[in-house]
Amino acid sequence: MSWTIYAARGFVNKRGEFDPAQINDGLDLGFYPAIVTISKANNKKAINDTCKYLKEKEIYGIPMKITSHGRGEFIDSRMPEVKDSIDLVIKLNERYGKKIIREIDFHFGALHTFGEEYDIRKKALEEGVIYDNIAATYTAEEYYSAKKNAEGNLNKIKKHAQKYGIEIWIENVSINNFATRDYLPLLNKMGRKPEYTEEDLNKDKRFRDTKWIPEELHLGDFGFLIDQKSSGICLDIEHFGITVEHSKVYNFETMGRPKMDKWQEKVFNECGIYIEKGKPVLFEKEIDPIKTIEELGDNIEICHLMGYQGNGMFYYDIIDGRKVKKISTHMPILFEGDRDPLKIVEDDNVRTDLARKTEKTLKSYLKVLNKTGCRKAMTEIHIGSIYTGPIWKEYHKTSLRNIKSILNSL
Repeated sequence: MSWTIYAARGFVNKRGEFDPAQINDGLDLGFYPAIVTISKANNKKAINDTCKYLKEKEIYGIPMKITSHGRGEFIDSRMPEVKDSIDLVIKLNERYGKKIIREIDFHFGALHTFGEEYDIRKKALEEGVIYDNIAATYTAEEYYSAKKNAEGNLNKIKKHAQKYGIEIWIENVSINNFATRDYLPLLNKMGRKPEYTEEDLNKDKRFRDTKWIPEELHLGDFGFLIDQKSSGICLDIEHFGITVEHSKVYNFETMGRPKMDKWQEKVFNECGIYIEKGKPVLFEKEIDPIKTIEELGDNIEICHLMGYQGNGMFYYDIIDGRKVKKISTHMPILFEGDRDPLKIVEDDNVRTDLARKTEKTLKSYLKVLNKTGCRKAMTEIHIGSIYTGPIWKEYHKTSLRNIKSILNSL
C-alpha cells in the first residue's frame, strides 16, 4: 500500500485573503496540502475559498491543523472556539457536497501559557526561588486535574465531530518546549548566560523572524505520546524525540526512585511520569521509541517528518570559528551530499553529521511506522519566512525524494 505525503500549507496572503500559492507549490512537487491555521479558524471567508478551490481541483479528504503551543485548545474557555471551528468545517463539507476536510489535528494542551509560565518564574525569583528551565512549576494534583478536564472536553468534541464524519487527531507534544524572546530578561535576572547572543538570534536563517529561541523550557504540556492511548494520533517525530532524549537522563534509574504522595501516584500510574514541583519531570526508565510506536500500532493515523529526526532540540553550528547554539527542529530532510542552498547549517562537517543522523533515524522510524500500518506523512519544514518559491521548492523536492527513497526500500 502506498503512502500519501502532505506538506503543511498556509492559504492566506498578508492581507488575510485567500491565496493558493503555497498549496500550488506543494502540488507541483507531489505534496497534498495539509491546511494550517492558528488557534481558532476564524477567517471563514478564506477557509471557504480554500475549500472551493480544492473542490475545483478535485482534492478531497485533506487534514486541517489548528495549532497553538502553550495552554492549547481543550480548556473550558476555548471550547466554544473549537466547536465553532469544527462546525465551520462541517458546514463547508455540506456546502460543497464532499468531505474536503476530513480530519482536524490539534495539540492537546498545557498547564500554562508562555506568559503565565514567565510570570510564575518571575514571581518566584522575587521571592528568592530559582526554577531550573525544565523544572515543573506546578504540583502533580494541578497537572492531573487540568489534564482530566482537557480529556473530558476532548471526548465531547470528538463525539460531536464524528457525527458528521470528521475525525479529530491529537498531535503529541514534547515534554519540554522552546522559550521565546520574552524569556531572555528573566534569564539575565537569574544570572544565566545563554549559549548565543542577540546577534546570533538576529542572524539565524530560519528563526530570526520568529519569537523562538534555542532555550529549553517546561510548560506542563500534556500528551507525551506514552500516555496517549486513544485513536487518532498524529505522531510528531521531533516532539517524540525530544521526550525520548529527556527520558535518557531524567528517569528513576539515573535519579533514584522517589516516594510518591497520592496525586503523584495517580499521575504516574495513568501518565507514566513523576511530577514534583521545582524539579524536572521523571520517567520510570528511558523510553524505547521503536517499542512505543509498535505498542501504539494502528492508533497512529499520520506522522510528521522533518530533518534531524528526533535527535534533540538543538545543534551547534561553527560560525567564524565559534560554536553557536541553534534550534534543530523543522529542518529540511537533507541526506549526505544534498545541496543546502541557504547554507542553513554553515559548517560542512556539522552539516554532514546532521545529514547522517537524519537518514539513520528517519529510516528506523519509517520502518516501524510502515509496519504498524501508518500510510500518511506530513512535512513541517520551516525555512525562515520562505513558504513558496524556488528555494522552498528545492528544499522540499529534495526532502520528498529522500522520504520516498526510504519508503521504496521497505
